[in-house]
Amino acid sequence: MGELIKNIEKINIGGGALNVELNEPPSVHSDYDVHLQNEFFRFSLGKKDFLALACTMLEAERQLRWLKGREQ
Repeated sequence: MGELIKNIEKINIGGGALNVELNEPPSVHSDYDVHLQNEFFRFSLGKKDFLALACTMLEAERQLRWLKGREQ
């Protein structure tokens, strides 16, 4: 595993807080690692996979807000 480069953000999901960390690549030919973690949980992704996950979550939030707006 690579060394921590930067703490990017602290996010809240479902009442729990997660730290988002950017880490050095685990090898010379790898991309940066992004860790989503707290004291109980750690999820490690490559930078490309993290960006895909983040885009998916933002789109899901947009769709949920749109659906909730239609229900009222």
